[in-house]
This record gives sequence, structure tokens and C-alpha cells, in this order.
Amino acid sequence: MNTVSFKVSPIVAMKLDELAFHANEKSRHLFARKIVEDFVNRTGEDETVQELMLLKEMIHELREDLATAVAVLLVKAGKVKTLNEAKAWAKKNMLPGDLTDVIY
Repeated sequence: MNTVSFKVSPIVAMKLDELAFHANEKSRHLFARKIVEDFVNRTGEDETVQELMLLKEMIHELREDLATAVAVLLVKAGKVKTLNEAKAWAKKNMLPGDLTDVIY
């Protein structure tokens, strides 16, 4: 095995102590080694999954915003009588299952 060593600030050392404790590691040195090894051995799959989750969340938020805007436009244009009718229409026609309880 090869040795890698580097110095860190006292603040970083304290943070490593805290993180190591919460991760049930024996020392900050072993925890720091684990962090470095995990980072180097990443396959890229983690990043892809995170990016897909972020994209899904952004699409979810855009759909919510669009449904809310359409509900307001329906009321303003006089196409429905109440905001509740507009919300019901937007919910039914614009938001799939798990998104139906999010519009205002």
C-alpha cells in the first residue's frame, strides 16, 4: 500500500472528528481515508442518479407552476366560475397521480 498524507486546518480536523464519530469510525484518519477511497472509486453512476433526481424534481416544479398558471388563466378568462373549478380542471388534465395535491 502507498501512503498519502496532508495537513488540514484545525476546523477541518474538528469536522472530521465529528463526522467520524457519527459514522462510527475509529478515527478521523480512517474516516478521511474512506472518503478519499470512496471518491476515487466512484463509478459515475451516483452522479447520474443524482442528476436524474434533480431533473425529475425540476420537471415536477415546472408542472406545478404551469398547472397553477393555467388555473388562474381559466378564472381570468371566464372559462370557469371559481378557482376551485379551475384547480380541479388543472389537476385532472395536467398533473399525473402523485402531483395532484400540489397546486394551490
